[in-house]
Amino acid sequence: MNKNGNKEILNFLIKNTFFTILILDFFAVIALFIDKTYFEKEEVNNHAIGVSPLLIHFILGLLLFLYFFISTLPVYLNLVENVRNKALYRFLSFFLIPAILLVTILYLKNFDLTVVVISSACLFLYINYYYRFRRFIKKDNL
Repeated sequence: MNKNGNKEILNFLIKNTFFTILILDFFAVIALFIDKTYFEKEEVNNHAIGVSPLLIHFILGLLLFLYFFISTLPVYLNLVENVRNKALYRFLSFFLIPAILLVTILYLKNFDLTVVVISSACLFLYINYYYRFRRFIKKDNL
């Protein structure tokens, strides 16, 4: 594999990872806002423990960003030609970490509707990202 091929792949992965994380964060914020606005029946007094609800939502947003960032890191293993050329390795580089994180979060949250919606959107975007990457690799014979 020449250096230009790896550079093209790296540019593709960086651009698509950025847009995937951006879209997921935007969708997560909207889903959390809708959940908080329409589905929360009880008001929890967070001020009793000295923590602002705005701070809690900010921390939750940072955790979601961290979740999305960590789950997209293994796609960069596709810069290695052996990973990129073997279908199973390529598939695992896109879906192993997101699947582990998804199962862990669903297990810990006991299938909260908002988490399921955000996780489903995450899965659909990763599937889209995976197929765009496969098409990019086949188109350019990388």
